[in-house]
Amino acid sequence: MLMHIVQLTEDDSYEYGENVEQTDSYINIHLVESVTNDDEYEDRCFVYMQSQDYFYINESSDSFIARYQATLYGSILTKFYDKTNRQS
Repeated sequence: MLMHIVQLTEDDSYEYGENVEQTDSYINIHLVESVTNDDEYEDRCFVYMQSQDYFYINESSDSFIARYQATLYGSILTKFYDKTNRQS
């Protein structure tokens, strides 16, 4: 199951202001390993994957975890519903 995130990437080519670009991305929720806060910005966090990769996202860890749980719960309900309502 994929979940939409706004990934942040650092770009050192900017001379003034914040040197971060936003990109729409999708992650596989079943491969998320952990989520940690960004120490500098409350509204950003790091999402670590089982593959040792990580994403720096434009969302607080609390908000991400709430969306993650809702998406994961929804995917489980969908699988259960599909299996129990099959007609043979």
